[in-house]
This record gives sequence, structure tokens and C-alpha cells, in this order.
Amino acid sequence: MLREILKHPSALLIAIIIHLLIVMIFIVSFNWTEPPVGQEAGIPIELIQEIPLASIQPLDANIPPANIEVTEKENEQNNDQPALDNTAKLLVAQKAAKLLAEQKNRTKANTDKERRKQKLATEKRKKEKQAEKDAREKAAKAYTEKKTKEKAEKENAAKEYAEKKVKEKAAKEYAEKKAKEKAAKEYTEKKAKEKEAKEYAIKKAKEKAAKEKAAKEYTEKKAKEKAAKEYAIKKAKEKAAKEKATKEYTEKKAKEKAAKEYAIKKAKEKAAKEKAAKEYTEKKAKEKAAKEYAIKKAKKKAAKEKAAKKYAAKKAREKAKAKKKKEEDAKKAKIVAAKAKKEARDKKIRDASIKKWNEKKRLEKEKKIAAEKKATEEKEQKKQAAIIAKKKVLEAKLTAAKAYASKAAKLKAKTNWGKRIVTHVKRRWQIPPGTQGMSAKVRIKVSPSGYIRGAVEMVRCGGDATYCASIIQAYKNAEPLPRPSRNDLDRTFLITMDDQ
Repeated sequence: MLREILKHPSALLIAIIIHLLIVMIFIVSFNWTEPPVGQEAGIPIELIQEIPLASIQPLDANIPPANIEVTEKENEQNNDQPALDNTAKLLVAQKAAKLLAEQKNRTKANTDKERRKQKLATEKRKKEKQAEKDAREKAAKAYTEKKTKEKAEKENAAKEYAEKKVKEKAAKEYAEKKAKEKAAKEYTEKKAKEKEAKEYAIKKAKEKAAKEKAAKEYTEKKAKEKAAKEYAIKKAKEKAAKEKATKEYTEKKAKEKAAKEYAIKKAKEKAAKEKAAKEYTEKKAKEKAAKEYAIKKAKKKAAKEKAAKKYAAKKAREKAKAKKKKEEDAKKAKIVAAKAKKEARDKKIRDASIKKWNEKKRLEKEKKIAAEKKATEEKEQKKQAAIIAKKKVLEAKLTAAKAYASKAAKLKAKTNWGKRIVTHVKRRWQIPPGTQGMSAKVRIKVSPSGYIRGAVEMVRCGGDATYCASIIQAYKNAEPLPRPSRNDLDRTFLITMDDQ
């Protein structure tokens, strides 16, 4: 909708103006009643309702407006209600009369405007009628002139027709004569043109074959260049991906190596703690066994001393039974000694067995740790060997890719250099006339400074001697040739020269 409105800006402007006029009329016709100033003097005020204009009588024009105003002094003297009502009515009546006068003025202005419009419309209709009358008169005059002219043209046409018939007869006889002569001449020319067309067709066929061959060579050359370019881009992407993968793999292996070293370090610390705990346990066991052995030995000693005292007392009291008692005591001492010896032997065997078991466990544990360490080292060595092998493969691939990219870049640089040389030479080649469609192939060797080393070798000449000589001369005139973009390029070129 907005687009449709913007298409007619004049209509939009007229609509805005009409709306503004309506708003202004509304504002002007609004009843703007001002409150009386009597409130400030402490006079009570009665609200006045709106009175229709039809019920208001016009005021006497002889009454001056000054007599209607109510001053502060008169308000103080006449403070009764009827006086206020009369004053209010007078004010309303004056306002109504003023509005009535304004309405009459507007009505009069509108009436004058309508009269002017009607007058303008009447004048316009008169002008239109006069214009129609003039047009009808002009058309009638033109019709009369047209009829007169047509009559004269018919008479002239009849006269010309008679003359034309005489001329046509003479012309027909002359045309028949000329037609016979022309037919003979056209037959001769046709035979000559057929011969020329045949020769031209043969020439064009040769030129077309040469152009097709050159176009085919050019297309193959472009296809090779495009393939080399795409291969180089592909290899560059593969190189970037491989470098990224190698970097990620190296970082991963470094993290794994650090984690393994940390695990080995923790295992060593744990083994050292276990060894120290084991040594401490063995030491405590030995100390406990030695303490128990000393207590036992002291008890035996005390028992022996007690037995000796008892034996001496008994010997003193029972001297008669000394021999028997002596034998009994010797027997008891022998039993005790055998028992002590047995206990010492058993303890020694037991201690040796515990020591042997502990040593066996320690050796087994050390052997297990050594085997795990060896297996871990072998595994790490294998991984490192695999990493080194992969790295070597990647390096070999990267080297091959670099070599290929370098070779492709060299080929591209040489191709671009060759194109620049051909363009440079062709600008200075004066092609002999009548050699269109011919081509030749030359071999040149260019120095880094742009000069041809040796002579220009004509490998194949598809034209006459003048054509081939012009090519050789063009190369001589074009020296120095464009320089290469890099110094490691092959400077020998095999170039096909044609008029394309």
C-alpha cells in the first residue's frame, strides 16, 4: 500500500493539505470560553450553559463595547445575582454575534469563489465550442483539397500508365536481348567462380586442419597445466594435513612419555617404600626374637640357680639320699639341656625359614619389577621405533611431495616464461602475406639475461622459405627476450609459431 501511495506524491500532498484544513476548521469552530476574572475578587460565579445561535437576538450596533464591561468597582456596588446574569448574557450574545459575522463572511467568500468558478467554466466551454467549430472548418477544407488532389493524381496516373506501357514494351525487347547476353556472361563467370570456390575450399580445408591441430595441441597443453596446478594444490593440502597430524602425534607421544615417566617414578618410590617397610619389619622381628630368647635364657638361668639351691639344701638335709638325688638331678639337667638345645635348634630353623621365605618374596618381587620394567622398556622401544619408522615414511613422502611441487612450480614457471617469450616475439614478427594457416616449430636456448645462445634451430617448417626466415628474423629482432622468474629453470624451448 505504501508503494502505491508513493507512486502518486501529488495525491498524497493534496490529502495532507485537506486534512490540515479540516483540523484548522475544527480548531477555529471550537468554543474557547475563558473563565471570568471575578474569582480573584471573591465574587461568586454561576456556570453558563451554551445557548443556540438561533435563539440569540443581534445586539444594537449603537451600544459601544465599553459599556458592556464590568469593572471591579461596579461589582463591589452591585453584588446581586441578576446583574451577573445580565453581564454573562451580554458576553455570550457578543461572542455569538461575532461568530455569526465570521460565518457570513465565510459564506460570502465561498459564494464569490463559486461564481468565479462558474464564470471560468463558462469561458472554458465557449473556447471548446470555438475550437470544435474551427476544427470542423479545417477538416472540411482539408477534405476539399484532398479530393482535388486525388482527381489530379488520377489524371496523371492515367497519362503515366500509357507512357509506361510504351516504355515497358521497348524495355522488354531490350531486356530480352540483355538477358541473353547476361546469361552467356553469367555462365562463363559461374564456371570461373566454381573453379575459384573449389580452390578456396581446398585452401580452407587445409587451414581448418592446421587450426584444429593447433587448437588440439593448445587444449592438451592447457589440460596438462590445469592437471599440474590441481595436483600441486592437492599435494599442498595433503602436506598441510600431514604436518598437522605429525604435530598432533608428536604432542600426544610427548604427553604419553611424560605420563609413563611419572608412573615409573611413582612405581620406584612405591618399591623403595615397600623395601624400607620390609627391612623395618624384619628388623623389628629380629629384635623381638632376640628379646624373647634373652628372657627365656634368664628364666632358665633362674631355674637352674633355684634348682641348685634346692639341691644344696636337700643335700644338707638328706645326706643319705645324695647319690640318688645326684643321679636324679643329673638326669633332670640332661633333660633340660636337651630341651634347651632342641628349642634353640627349632628357633634357628624357624628363623632361617622365615628369612629364606622373606628373601624369596623379595627376590620374586624384584624379579617381577625388573620384568615389568624390561617389558615397559621393550614396549617403549618398539613404539619409538614405530614412531621413527612412521616419521621416516612421512619425511620421505614430504620430500617426494616437495620435489613434485618444486618440479610442478618449475614447469609452471617455464610455461609462463615460454608464453611471455612467444608473445614478445609475435609482437615483432612481420608475417609475410599469403601465409595464413601456416605454422613452424623452432628450438631455442635462452640465457638468463634474455639472449639466445647459438642459432635459432628450425625443427619443422610448415611454409615456404620466406615464412621460416621471417620467424628466425623475428627472434633476432626480439632480443633480449623476457627474463625468467627464477634461475633454476630449463632454458631450452620447443615453440610452435603460427598466426593465431
